[in-house]
Amino acid sequence: MNYNYLLNKVIMFLILFAAGSFWLHAGTVIQSELNSKQLSRAWKFTVYLPDSYNSGNERYPVIYLLHGNGDNENSWSNGYHVLDSLIANKIIPPVIAVTPSGKRGWWVNSTERIESAVINELIPLIDSTYKTLADRNSRMVFGYSMGGFGALRYGLVYSDLFSACAVLSPALYNEAPPQGSSARTTGSFGT
Repeated sequence: MNYNYLLNKVIMFLILFAAGSFWLHAGTVIQSELNSKQLSRAWKFTVYLPDSYNSGNERYPVIYLLHGNGDNENSWSNGYHVLDSLIANKIIPPVIAVTPSGKRGWWVNSTERIESAVINELIPLIDSTYKTLADRNSRMVFGYSMGGFGALRYGLVYSDLFSACAVLSPALYNEAPPQGSSARTTGSFGT
């Protein structure tokens, strides 16, 4: 499979999602949680399974979708319609999408160990629970705003786990974040 082609099509998905496109929903969305040792609490996440998931033994690439500050595991829900449409029209192959809750933690280990939870708990859980292609070439991370920061960080730091990353309006700063930025007020990068 040509994953650069898939990446380009998933970027199209992100653009369509940002534009607020809606289609008939065909895939299955599962609200779930795990008892996270890294976070010392129950941790919510959502899994999108393509319409074809239960019809065979096929394994699927996985897209991890990281939300922005103040959002949650349901913030990408309108995008599932776009995935349905792209898959149905054979623009992209069927994929699994995972949307964890990052609260306001900037997807790093700070006030909570959210980065360790994603890398050491969520990815192994998804790969052991669902029919994934559990390798770097089949795993991508995407995010917007705070999630864009997280996606870029994970794509660079964990290049052994992710073959691609894409960011929409990433919260990246040249020097210190502005005074009103949640990068300062959440405590994620110190006090």
